[in-house]
Amino acid sequence: MLAGGCTTREIVVVEIGVVTLHPNTASLLDGQSLQFTAIVTDADGTLLQGATVTWTTDNPGVVSIDSTGVLRALGQGTARVYGSFGGVEGTALVSVLAGPTLVLSPDSVVIGAAAGAPPPAPVIVQLTVEGQGTIAGLEATSRFAAGQPGGWLTASFAGTTAPTSLTLTTQTSSLAPGAYSANVVIESDFNNDSTLLPVSLVVTLGGVRLAESGGSTSVTESGSSDSFTVVLEARPGSDVVLDVRSADETEVTVSPSRLTFTPSSWSTPRAVVVTGKNDTSLDGNVTTTVSVTVVDALSDPTYALVPDATIMVTTLDDERASFTVRETGGRTRMREGNDDELRVELDVRPTSNVVIDVRSDDLGEATVFPATLTFTPGNWDQEQVVTVRGVEDNVRDGTQTTDVTFSVNEALSDPGFRDAPDQTVEVVTLDDDD
Repeated sequence: MLAGGCTTREIVVVEIGVVTLHPNTASLLDGQSLQFTAIVTDADGTLLQGATVTWTTDNPGVVSIDSTGVLRALGQGTARVYGSFGGVEGTALVSVLAGPTLVLSPDSVVIGAAAGAPPPAPVIVQLTVEGQGTIAGLEATSRFAAGQPGGWLTASFAGTTAPTSLTLTTQTSSLAPGAYSANVVIESDFNNDSTLLPVSLVVTLGGVRLAESGGSTSVTESGSSDSFTVVLEARPGSDVVLDVRSADETEVTVSPSRLTFTPSSWSTPRAVVVTGKNDTSLDGNVTTTVSVTVVDALSDPTYALVPDATIMVTTLDDERASFTVRETGGRTRMREGNDDELRVELDVRPTSNVVIDVRSDDLGEATVFPATLTFTPGNWDQEQVVTVRGVEDNVRDGTQTTDVTFSVNEALSDPGFRDAPDQTVEVVTLDDDD
């Protein structure tokens, strides 16, 4: 005889009451993370231990949230986060603000070096922060281009919290002439993103060296000249052709504009003469870049990678601020009630407007119109007319002399004209009363 038993299981149905998310509101910076938790209770308010909720968001472009409730801010905006269990959802509102951004100055670096010469000077890159928040825990790693030698670039921070500076040091003694590239990968503890600083290194057989007479180069607008010399730093295998250019030929011209060095003349310095050019503008002393550039198509290939060599030339301005007042017929005379004219123009071109005030010292004898003249950089050399009128006073006072003064209104004028001297014209009013 077999005896059997039967086990009865009681099934308890639990009605889910509320899913509560913590926090229920949050504000994060772009790139930050936050742990969310959920509390699940039944309809009677009893805590349900071990309830595993499902996490979702309505705006995956702004935030992401994984199965454990870890949220990461992906972009600016707002999003709702949902935690659901048993058909019941809890919700939280998340706002993402612009996080800090690392700004590099410069944002790329080109370094030149000559083969066999001492390494170039270190390059300093400044790091600043834009936006809200702090970027700390900075680390830099040099990654070299595939197939090229490595180890020639070292990057080190002055401090690990921005703003700070990054020093780039190169070791070029073992590198052959050529172009090399690397990226400095900058990482921080703010988020998992990284910032890249491209670095290019150009190693040449030799460079182009410029030497300024007296250590600087300056000329005047009157046409004076100065000079500098050009020489190669290493013997080329064939000719090296250099173009010499002024960045502004209205200020400075160069001669010659092309130089050719041969394998036998490479070490002989060649002179370049720079000459100032005259203009009519009150533009102050102007600095112009003069560059010396290798003409790649006509030069030894080992010099094709040589960067431009430059000097700065200062052109000393010879204009002096002034203006001219001309009298009709060489004098200004009129009877009472009659007019005469004065004509005014600037002697040099201003860089901004010039306002000239016109004043009669005795309005009972002579009036002027207009009382102000405005000259611009466009009409500076066009005469403007001032009418002088003798005043009818019905008094037998004989011939009267009045000074009419022209003066620059300093507050409204090009600063270069503020020292322009006043001009005074003697006006004669002839009495017509018997």
